[in-house]
Amino acid sequence: MVSLPSQAQLENSIKAGDVHLTDSTYRGCGFGNGRHSAFCQTASFTTSAVCQDVKHNSSKEGAFLPKTAGQAFHDAGWTRQEVINIPNALSMGRLLSGPVVAHMILQHHWPAAMVTLAIAGISDWADGYAAKHWGQSSVLGSYLDPLADKVLIGCTVGALAAEGSLPVALAAIIIGRDVLLVTGACVDRCRRIGWRKVGWAEFFRTAPSLPGAAPRMPGSAPEAQGPQSQSQRSDVSNAAPGAEQPQQQTAQGGESASQREDEPADGSEGVSTASSAHSTSRDDDVVPPAEFVQPLYISKLNTVFQLALIGGCITHSWYGWPSEELLWGLGGVTALATLASFAAYVQVYRKGAMRTEI
Repeated sequence: MVSLPSQAQLENSIKAGDVHLTDSTYRGCGFGNGRHSAFCQTASFTTSAVCQDVKHNSSKEGAFLPKTAGQAFHDAGWTRQEVINIPNALSMGRLLSGPVVAHMILQHHWPAAMVTLAIAGISDWADGYAAKHWGQSSVLGSYLDPLADKVLIGCTVGALAAEGSLPVALAAIIIGRDVLLVTGACVDRCRRIGWRKVGWAEFFRTAPSLPGAAPRMPGSAPEAQGPQSQSQRSDVSNAAPGAEQPQQQTAQGGESASQREDEPADGSEGVSTASSAHSTSRDDDVVPPAEFVQPLYISKLNTVFQLALIGGCITHSWYGWPSEELLWGLGGVTALATLASFAAYVQVYRKGAMRTEI
């Protein structure tokens, strides 16, 4: 005889991920015509009240329905307002223009490459203006803007080095700095989420978790839904209406659990050890959102020098201006600015302020 699980046990197993509801499960619970799931068949019941309750809760809250990738990113803060706006569109266009300009350079289409680079450079100013003056700043945009600059500059610098218009050592400094910056940002994000494995939506979360619907780290215990914990709700549901709740006696002195919680944890009045531990557990389980970042001034200046160097290399190959001496001087200044910006980045990271300035 197979022992049937209680309704509470089945619901807790589903919430914790121990039991995964498949399409056949939904059909067995009344979502459509079909056989009951293997779990229901093993438990030897057909139209269970538990399945009916699962169906009711799923249609009411959507708690048991698997999320699509779009729903997961939307819940993580990727709303229409956050994603679709003019600054993000300009940044995305600049990002996509990087490989296009690189192809034009390799094919020696210098006029088209120069015009495309000029438009991309103007968009770098335009997206910041639109975000500031039109109120369209976003966390996603604060990361997309510098990423677009790095892709544009990296592609064009690599193409110029491959074509012979730029020293390979200078190209390695510029590209290497950007690779280290992006790697450092990813490492910092992994550190903030505790080096735990999470989905892409949670890794790129841009908004705080909603109360009562905070995402959980893999392997963490289910959080309490509401002011009472799961064990407290179980105790209340098992007690008769109006009956006093029995106090759990300890082996030392016979103090109850409620009395221990009312006592100060470290001599301060009104703070309990249990509540502090529960609060710490919730903070550890919640995936923190990415914060809005702003570039350093030296980083902005470095981007200007890099774009000027790329433009100078294109026009020199096009019609011989500026001279090689000027290009060498501009290349030296660009290399110094690149190294200085990287040093400033390292200093900011060591101070723990990388999430506000990159």
